[in-house]
Amino acid sequence: MKIPENNQTVMPYLILENAAAFILFTQKVFGARETFKTMRTENIIMHAEIKVGDTWQKKYATTGKMSSTYTTDYTVKEIEGDHVTLDTRTKIGSSGADKEINGTQNGNIIVDSKTGLMVNAKFDQQINVNSNGQTVAITGTGRINGKAN
Repeated sequence: MKIPENNQTVMPYLILENAAAFILFTQKVFGARETFKTMRTENIIMHAEIKVGDTWQKKYATTGKMSSTYTTDYTVKEIEGDHVTLDTRTKIGSSGADKEINGTQNGNIIVDSKTGLMVNAKFDQQINVNSNGQTVAITGTGRINGKAN
């Protein structure tokens, strides 16, 4: 079955007594956004569609003296005009046998949807490196401040 463009793989259909309260609940708890709504009367929602953050995963590795693996989950948190805000959660691990590396990098990225370029980003990093019986803890915060067009 082909999923229609702009739809998710799971699309539950709910009949609710207080749809407005349910929509508000999903927005607060899951970061849902309303994508469509038709009113029957001023106070009754006939049909509404909400979308909870789309998520995808990207894996990559670096080579060299500190070779590592990175697995990042990206979740759409907000779309405002041409800017898309992504929540990022990265797990960092070892890819070499001589050093053990593990940690996380978490933050937010704002991307221009027209160009695909990063506008701004902020992330926190916590990494532990174990080599020859010694462990070094690395903690940092990074920021990229671009210029929006």
